[in-house]
Amino acid sequence: HTLVKLLKGKHQVFYSEALIKEIKEVANRKKVEPRYIAAVVLLLRARGIKVVPGRIRDDSPDPKDDFLIALVRKCKPDYVISGNPEDLQAVQKEGAVLLSIREGIKHFG
Repeated sequence: HTLVKLLKGKHQVFYSEALIKEIKEVANRKKVEPRYIAAVVLLLRARGIKVVPGRIRDDSPDPKDDFLIALVRKCKPDYVISGNPEDLQAVQKEGAVLLSIREGIKHFG
């Protein structure tokens, strides 16, 4: 619901194929229904702005999240919504504000 508002509103939502892969993996681990995962991916691809971040450097706290930091570097967003609080320092270092999913819903929802 919040993603729909973001994508239809005045905000730009950036994504990369690596982010979509991460969304699918995390959602599957959390046993989110496949139809919801497919809807989110379809919505991102239809209304989001696809970015190819380029070279991924390995300086995030979790090497599996290097793709996110590369995306942040390329897009220079004001906000990053993530369910991983360990990304906080790396995201802030790039000049963005990290919001938890709950904070993102409150802020943009």
